[in-house]
Amino acid sequence: MKTRLAIFDFDGTITRRDSFLPFLFFCFGYYKVFCTAITSIPILLMYKLRLISNSRAKEIVFGKFFRGMGEDDFNRLSRSYSLKRISPGVRIKALEKIIRHGDRGDRVMIISASMENWIKPWADAHGIGHVIATTVEIKDGRLTGRFSSPNCHGKEKVRRLFETMGSLDQYHICSYGDSKGDQDLLDLSDEPFYRVF
Repeated sequence: MKTRLAIFDFDGTITRRDSFLPFLFFCFGYYKVFCTAITSIPILLMYKLRLISNSRAKEIVFGKFFRGMGEDDFNRLSRSYSLKRISPGVRIKALEKIIRHGDRGDRVMIISASMENWIKPWADAHGIGHVIATTVEIKDGRLTGRFSSPNCHGKEKVRRLFETMGSLDQYHICSYGDSKGDQDLLDLSDEPFYRVF
């Protein structure tokens, strides 16, 4: 009998909105985020014109805020944000589904383009033992502003799933997503659920 694997996207699936912008507000306040966002308009235009990828645009914007920040400071902010601010924005029906999967003995995991640093504390608090997400690059104890793994979006979600779990033949996969960035993962699933919450 195959092991049941329940895979959830995070932003927009478990939560009602993306977690990155609220994290920026949490760390820097509205004024600094607004001022820095103005300098990011050319990057966003290049992304809209498809001159750079979603992943590259996200990495550039991330670097504008976090390049040079100490790893310990970033982890402290991530953990505080995760445990104080994420739960109020969680979809109750998504959380109920996570609990039901856990109660039946399914392996529950989150695969997300957001940062592992602020997803994992929330996941740990809710008994979700596996998180695959974008990771930040650290050198000499500080963030470089770049990602140490490709942005975990689209086909990268599938690649990271194979990298972590090996052959998927032994699993019956249920997956939950809300955007085109989840489509590759939904396509390989035995039970795909799109925007069900």
